[in-house]
Amino acid sequence: MKVVSWNPVGSWKYFGYLLYKIKINSILFVQFLNSFSYLSIPLISILSFISFKEFKEKKYSDVTILSLITIMMFFPLVFVWVDGRYLEPIYFLLILVGGLVITRFRTYKKAALTIFTISVLINPVTYLIGNLNIGESVYILANRIRALNKIEGGSKIASNNDYFGSIYFTFYLNGQYFGYPNGKSSEAEQLKELKANQINYYIAWDNAKVPDILRKYNEITNGDISNIKIYKLKSY
Repeated sequence: MKVVSWNPVGSWKYFGYLLYKIKINSILFVQFLNSFSYLSIPLISILSFISFKEFKEKKYSDVTILSLITIMMFFPLVFVWVDGRYLEPIYFLLILVGGLVITRFRTYKKAALTIFTISVLINPVTYLIGNLNIGESVYILANRIRALNKIEGGSKIASNNDYFGSIYFTFYLNGQYFGYPNGKSSEAEQLKELKANQINYYIAWDNAKVPDILRKYNEITNGDISNIKIYKLKSY
């Protein structure tokens, strides 16, 4: 795919687009921090205040200043791209900062530590509960296919879509997942690609269009399982 370059100061239109991206990325930045702990922004604000006060009084500690500088280093991401995985160092630092701030409390240290710990655990626990049975349908489907005793372990499998679902499905069947054949090539070229990679089975998900050239091969489910067709190409 040809990517068109653009200069953020090349025109008012591009400059406006840059401001729009900064706005969107800033919102995402805050959302990712809040997804770690709702106290993230208050902690960074408190750390900034402590750092400024210590710097002004010339009593600053290396831990305070370096923590703030390290966190601030990630802020320029709002000009480019924001992704939660790139912010993981900040998450780790926020735990340290939380401990640093709590040690400044003269009273209620245990209560503050409890609140901070709960704030860090809320989102992970909520996510785990919400995704407790994610992928269960693929697991059940793989067991149904395994019961047919028509797919040998170690088989190479390709599919027409649902990349991650296909990976899990293949894993449960103790197979090897190839991916998709080149969708821009002709059906004959796709079949040639499958054979070149010694693919044993081709999965067609959700009744999507199956290349006509594959219909001459045996469909092992015999249409008894909805939303999936599996064609046996060859045993190598």
